[in-house]
Amino acid sequence: QKLDFLVSSDGTSYTAVRTASTVLSNSWVHVTTTWEASTSLKIYIDGVLSNTNTTSIPVSLMNNSYSTLFGHDDDDASRWFNGKISDVRIFNTALSADNISELYSNPNLVLPTGISGSQLVGHWPLTESVGTIAHDGSGNQNHGTLSGSTIPEWVSGSTTIPQLGGKSYNKPMVFDGSDDYISVGATGTLDFISNNSDFTIGLWIYIDEFDGTSRRFLGNREVTSPYDGYTFNHGRLTN
Repeated sequence: QKLDFLVSSDGTSYTAVRTASTVLSNSWVHVTTTWEASTSLKIYIDGVLSNTNTTSIPVSLMNNSYSTLFGHDDDDASRWFNGKISDVRIFNTALSADNISELYSNPNLVLPTGISGSQLVGHWPLTESVGTIAHDGSGNQNHGTLSGSTIPEWVSGSTTIPQLGGKSYNKPMVFDGSDDYISVGATGTLDFISNNSDFTIGLWIYIDEFDGTSRRFLGNREVTSPYDGYTFNHGRLTN
């Protein structure tokens, strides 16, 4: 199946970009998306541009002042992510293709060339291995809370992920596809509407299975209709 990134400007419809080729399950993939208002949505796989949508790109999102979630997006209880996530980064600017390639090739690099610390608004390496907090390394205190009846599982040092995370081997977070997630509360630095900014989201994912359901691995959307905001998923393009 393919990976999709969707944004809503009116709460009833979506503008989307989808990877040009399928992404394999049971292997680590680095996925990045960029949003440039009125211009483009782009999606990259392993540091290489996969697809671009330049058709009817909205001026702005309708809203994204909700909690940012890893492993879900608050929309539908059937769409929990089943797999692993590591090294999530959010920038308040659209990174260039060279920037994204640089981060993929040099994963211990925090900031790519020409990007300032103030433009990295969230960075969750997910290397803690214990506890219920996913700490934000950007300096903005956007820490995440592990949530669910059974919280996401820490994995001890893993050599299977094709990169290092700054503190020994990465310790990716495991999501069981049932009800566990990480919640980063609504915060001004992640509110791209109020800040009127473009943005980039990048992370490593390992998909355990494709079951025909649109599984959402990161999002910032309303719990009920009109489901405004954005979401990152694999599977079907649906609301």
